[in-house]
Amino acid sequence: MEERMLLGKIMAERLVNLVNSDLEVGGYFIAEVTPQGIILYQGDVDCGGKTQVSLNNNSFQKYMGAYLAYPDQTQVVLMHTHNCKWGEKVLPYNPYWSVNPDMDSLRFERGTVVNGFYISKKFNSSCDNGVAESVHKEYSLDYHLFVHPRHNSEGAIMTPGLVEITSYIYDAGSFSRVREIPTSVIEGKNV
Repeated sequence: MEERMLLGKIMAERLVNLVNSDLEVGGYFIAEVTPQGIILYQGDVDCGGKTQVSLNNNSFQKYMGAYLAYPDQTQVVLMHTHNCKWGEKVLPYNPYWSVNPDMDSLRFERGTVVNGFYISKKFNSSCDNGVAESVHKEYSLDYHLFVHPRHNSEGAIMTPGLVEITSYIYDAGSFSRVREIPTSVIEGKNV
């Protein structure tokens, strides 16, 4: 299987629109494993200002059931957003996956961007890399979708055209605990 995340145009448009909010959104998707990559099919989002999705609700358990029944054919992909309403200024940390300073990132200055990752200014157990590591250890889930303002857009006025969808796979050897993989929008897919 090629390490690539594939999503349909309708799903991509819906994900872009999630960014136009004051509240960060988390969620998860059931995906099919194909030779071309992982194709996202169905998802649920949690809009409550939470930066972490609930892993105890019925939808997540349903997706996990499908994954456990068909682990070679399916995956559960976790998703979260860093939001900025259209017309507002993109903040310095909005475009980047957050890295917790209690990890290897201590060697970097807090509040800076290193290799496309924002070094968080404060300890936060729900930083993006901490969540990736915990779901890997507890559920063996390694794929993540991150919907955010485009890298290097901090200070710009937010528009739908600035939204980027980035995919990651868990990587224990990386200071960020994830590694970016290609993301493609599939034309003609109704998912």
